[in-house]
Amino acid sequence: GENIVDRVGAEIDRIERNLRKKHPYLRHVDLEVL
Repeated sequence: GENIVDRVGAEIDRIERNLRKKHPYLRHVDLEVL
């Protein structure tokens, strides 16, 4: 149901934040296009 979508969205947000921390020169990381 809905909470699976929410969990995936939260996971993507967490991954994006980690990537920005490791690679500050990346202005925008959008994993949703993958």
